[in-house]
Amino acid sequence: MRAAGRTTIQSLGRALRLLQQFSASTPEWGVGELAAATGLPKGTVSKILATFQEHGYLLQDPVTRRYRLGPAFLVAGRIAEQGLDVARLAMPLLQRMTDASGETSVLMLRAGWRSVCAAKVDSPHPVRMAAEVGRFASLHSGASNKPILAHMPAEEIDAYLRSPYFVRRGPRTITDRDQLLANLEQIRRRGYAESDSEVEVDIQAFGAAVFDGLGQVIGAVSIVGPRQRLGRRPVGAMVAAVQAAARELSRLLGWRGAWPAPWPPAAPTGPKATEPRGAAPAPRGGSPGGRGGHSAMSRTMAWREGTETMGPRAPRRPVGGQRGRGTLVATHRDPGRPGRGRRWLALAAATLLLLAGCGSGATGDGGSGPQPAGSSGGTGAAGGGTITIGINADPPNLDPAMSSALVDRYVQNSIFDKLYDLDENLQVVPELAASLPEISDDGKVYTIKLRQGVTFHDGTPVDADAVVFNLERYLDPDSARYSELSAVERVAKVDDYTVRIVLKQPYSPLLYTLTDRAGMIASPKAIQEKGDQFAQHPVGSGPFMFESRIKGDQIVLVKNPNYWKEGLPKADKIVWKVVTDDNVKVVNLKAGQLDIIDTVPAQALADLRSNPNLKVDIGPGLGFQGIYLNTQQAPFDNPHLRRAVDLAIDRATLVRVVFQETADPGYGPFPPSSPAAAASGEPPQRDLDAVKRALEQGGHPDGFRFTLKTATGPVTQQVAQVIKDMLADAGIEMEIQQVEFGSLLDDTDNGNFQAAALGWSGRPDPDGNIYPWLYTDGSQNDSRYSNPEVDRLLDRARQVLDMDQRVELYRQVMEQVHRDAPYIYLYYPKNVKAYSAKVQGFVNYPDGIIRTENLTKAP
Repeated sequence: MRAAGRTTIQSLGRALRLLQQFSASTPEWGVGELAAATGLPKGTVSKILATFQEHGYLLQDPVTRRYRLGPAFLVAGRIAEQGLDVARLAMPLLQRMTDASGETSVLMLRAGWRSVCAAKVDSPHPVRMAAEVGRFASLHSGASNKPILAHMPAEEIDAYLRSPYFVRRGPRTITDRDQLLANLEQIRRRGYAESDSEVEVDIQAFGAAVFDGLGQVIGAVSIVGPRQRLGRRPVGAMVAAVQAAARELSRLLGWRGAWPAPWPPAAPTGPKATEPRGAAPAPRGGSPGGRGGHSAMSRTMAWREGTETMGPRAPRRPVGGQRGRGTLVATHRDPGRPGRGRRWLALAAATLLLLAGCGSGATGDGGSGPQPAGSSGGTGAAGGGTITIGINADPPNLDPAMSSALVDRYVQNSIFDKLYDLDENLQVVPELAASLPEISDDGKVYTIKLRQGVTFHDGTPVDADAVVFNLERYLDPDSARYSELSAVERVAKVDDYTVRIVLKQPYSPLLYTLTDRAGMIASPKAIQEKGDQFAQHPVGSGPFMFESRIKGDQIVLVKNPNYWKEGLPKADKIVWKVVTDDNVKVVNLKAGQLDIIDTVPAQALADLRSNPNLKVDIGPGLGFQGIYLNTQQAPFDNPHLRRAVDLAIDRATLVRVVFQETADPGYGPFPPSSPAAAASGEPPQRDLDAVKRALEQGGHPDGFRFTLKTATGPVTQQVAQVIKDMLADAGIEMEIQQVEFGSLLDDTDNGNFQAAALGWSGRPDPDGNIYPWLYTDGSQNDSRYSNPEVDRLLDRARQVLDMDQRVELYRQVMEQVHRDAPYIYLYYPKNVKAYSAKVQGFVNYPDGIIRTENLTKAP
């Protein structure tokens, strides 16, 4: 067995090496070609390639079934299919370089034997040059690219010099091998590159290499400008700027080694006195497997030297909850450090472990790791400092009237107060309201007394006029809040601090509805002044005020000094940092760059729990995840085909494979924490015979094809792949199309899809999980489902105050919905958060919203 295992591992290592060779000569390849080249059985090769595809490292043509390398590169110790995550992290640094130098700043990322311009900030005096975003360049051309080549492993440099890419690209490109090697050695020695007008005449540049969490070089940052201008400025200032940016970006990606990196490094003899305990020695030519070691060894097929990686793609924005998917990725620690000659064998073994279901690896040195002094925001001299929170998507809309994403609610809850809020036990408590409402005997009139003395961030009063203005705005049919308040007939001012809400009929969920966005009160003055731009400049009365936003990167809020709650907020600043890759979030949390993260990869839990500097909290969730089926578009205008898909999915297996303890199998809108949980029903056993009968009834006995649109990211890809495999067993062919989160919302809103994977973050009252989704023309009913009997039962449930009676009505609804299958319920995500032990005042609320007013951070 051991001999056979070694043979398999060695063959697999050869297969991985061959991927780079095949990609250099052949854009696409098939299972047979790789099987012949490696000596592995076709079945084994097929499983390996399928696993790589599942994790986004390979792409497969749905027609030819041939594979090609996916648009991925190394980020935080693994191939990430989210290329522009690095570009997004780099943009503030590039802007800082441009502000300081007055010249253009560029980020180049390695893309196999070439580099690609991933991001650029033009100076006020832009220059004509080849480094345009999305354009490829040679690794040996100029200071923007040479730092990448200089820090590649020696054998890769040698292979590059023998490749067809080592050609003249400009009148002054160095193409003499010995001269270039001497130049690369100089770059390694001094830690930066200075171009000598290479490639583009009269252009000067200074560049420095960027490393990932494994210590592998993934790119370079540079300052570029006309030689006649840049050449007159102090070299030291330019070098310091690019080195500082490269160092900071490398740290953000998890690299903890010494800087600049010597090449080749000396063999490690223990932690250096100048490095934090647990820090890795400097990288060996950017290769983590050498004697230089590493601090973030990943088991998730972290492709090492000789691997072709393609250029970046659009930024990944995994769904942020309300309408989105759970973002839980498999990782766990591997403290091992394979020697240089064994790197591919370790990688191959890791891949076999993954195939066997052992998960994937994250970072670690026993759980402690280097502990920086604090997060990127630091702490203030007084007060609670800065709290930096990593969120998995860029909030699409901060206007409560138009918002439809959980990540919006994260930020909005710090900016806007609501009429009512929830406590940690999901009980309604007054916020802007002075007390719970007075309710008429017939349940149709709610009288709300308001708290006095509260002002908006712009100094205007929070009074009855402001509340009426906001509620009437939400009652506009164009508002995303319209269906939540559809039972409201009118809103009226009684006096300056009293509001009356009159209902068309009793509406049992109203009070809970007012604890969410429908109860958020914004400044009427700001709304009127900003108009359609209010979402870009939100003004509320909450504990924090909007200060700034870098789209796709971060939102900064500052303390409201006039907040009405005594002694709050405690922190000086809240930074909402967009980090769309969960593994990168974990790395940044461990490194102290983030203080709290909103989602945690399932198999990173053990690693995080073992770290005394971190805390993990898992609580019940209120939401569900699943798949919209467009009932007005073929093939899912056929209810039998919808039912076939529903019956073909094994939900228990899906949860076990992807989510482990962080989710439960689901079959309805009500999770186990809901008082209406019994109405969801038990997930059915997978029944391929029943699937076959449904296909025959639907007129497609041999199966059919459709496309599933899903948000970008490795977890959504993994969920989609598992479902695809399950459906394939029934003869149903599903194509996976990943699209950016905002585009996915637009597509579902406009009916531009056959099937789409989106879920709901959930509401404490059961109505919020079912009415908008299944009622005809409901605000979340993107399946375009309509059933008069379902509508009647849902309307009746809204008018009933007794929960047992409501549950029975919901049970009848779900019996019909399961027959019609307009939406495929898959699983119930749990509420998983991780945070620094320095953070105080954190409470994991079941609704998933991070309350910020009580947060502080110890120095």
